[in-house]
Amino acid sequence: MYQTLESIKENPRPHIEEMKRPKGAEILYKYRIGEYRVIMSLFDNELVVLVIDVGPRRTIYKKYGGKG
Repeated sequence: MYQTLESIKENPRPHIEEMKRPKGAEILYKYRIGEYRVIMSLFDNELVVLVIDVGPRRTIYKKYGGKG
């Protein structure tokens, strides 16, 4: 999983999708790696990708109030 994330670190935008979350919630992004999803936040002005959590699809979205 680490190697996969390393491969997109320079330009993650083409590989990620914005999560559907309640209005006013922090914008989070998802990245699919097989049955797992990586939940992340991006800070473009600092060139930082912050991985918040990784987990199975069936549970990770519930944890962050998203719908996938």
